[in-house]
Amino acid sequence: IASVTPAGSAAGGSAENVAISASGRFVAFESSGSDLVSGDLNSTYDIFRVDRDPNDDGTLETQVKAENLYRRALLIDPAMVAGLVNLANIHYSRDQLIEAQALYERATKFDPRCFEAHFNLGNVHHDLGRYEEAESCYEEALLVGPLYAEAHFSLAVTLEKMGRSREAKAHWRAYRKLAPNGEWVELA
Repeated sequence: IASVTPAGSAAGGSAENVAISASGRFVAFESSGSDLVSGDLNSTYDIFRVDRDPNDDGTLETQVKAENLYRRALLIDPAMVAGLVNLANIHYSRDQLIEAQALYERATKFDPRCFEAHFNLGNVHHDLGRYEEAESCYEEALLVGPLYAEAHFSLAVTLEKMGRSREAKAHWRAYRKLAPNGEWVELA
């Protein structure tokens, strides 16, 4: 994935335990390759972190690179929940909701306690006008992360759209309590 020598060729050893940051910018991995840095003579695995956007410009090119990295990482480990969620986030940011939905659903199957997958799946359903499905996802997210203010806010909005203002009130209150200076506190 990011296991290349300073000259740009593939490393001599394997890359294992790959982790990618939520933004796709940083990739961490273990490698037995002795040619990744000069003077590596210890013949043991080393841990590396690679900055995929060293200019910190967050360009579309960086997003495309991140997408490709996630896809490659998922070929190595199809159950990498962080990779599934982050790839889904990229699709969601491009308004590719069906692709995002499929990836979030896969993530929840591999890790039913992945708060972010449930919450973001709720956002997909909400954006598609599937309010009952969104409600279910937000409730599942709150079971895992009851202190996440945005989930209370999103559930309150969804309940309001379904004409259930009375039920929404508890979530409006929770949002105000958890995020007194939150972006949407005046709406709550």
